[in-house]
Amino acid sequence: AGNDFVSCDIWPAKTRRATELRVWEEPAVDGSYVVAADPAFGREERNNHSAVSVLRCYADGLEQVAEYASPLCPPHHFSWLLLSLCGWYGGTKPGAKVLLICELNGPGEEVWRQYQSSLLLVNRGYLRRAAVEKGIADLYTNARSYIYSRSDSMMQGHNWQWKSTIQNKVQIMEGIRNYLQAGALVVNSMEALEEMRSISRDGDKIGAEGRNRDDRTFALALGVRAWDEKLWRGLISG
Repeated sequence: AGNDFVSCDIWPAKTRRATELRVWEEPAVDGSYVVAADPAFGREERNNHSAVSVLRCYADGLEQVAEYASPLCPPHHFSWLLLSLCGWYGGTKPGAKVLLICELNGPGEEVWRQYQSSLLLVNRGYLRRAAVEKGIADLYTNARSYIYSRSDSMMQGHNWQWKSTIQNKVQIMEGIRNYLQAGALVVNSMEALEEMRSISRDGDKIGAEGRNRDDRTFALALGVRAWDEKLWRGLISG
């Protein structure tokens, strides 16, 4: 709720069923994280939940530390949630860092535009003074945004964030299956694990069967892709 990012509030849920954001591990000072977001109705009409997974990244795997899912989150509120998670898990100390990856299909592009606008207003715009007073003006020092590169490209890509195609959706979904089977990905959300049971591959298509959804799973898969492509080699070197 609120009219802008600085004045918005996150309220505690009154019941377990009403909980939209779950946190299993709070930010670590020296942690590396991916915030992976799949806005509602981005790829298919039946995927009507906006979902976020926060993954703590290591050299040998990942662990899900937070998850958000809701069918009632408009794009500007969803962008504020992403700012909040990136700021919280990125922190202000040099050791921490966070990488945001967001699906841009459907309303995802508006989420990304709202994210950039809010970040600009907090850093250099008319919300700067209010952000300083609330102590959140420098929360995004360690936040970075994903830049897409094709797997067969010999040069770095120049496109912000992620747009799904039939080919790259198959890749990231197969990728999450690989790391799950290898024990390199720890999923703490029972809802996400239950959702995965309905996902199957049929030729060059992969997704939830029937009227089931794959929002939480897709957000996890995006996070795995970002870790594997952008963070894993650096974590090995470190």
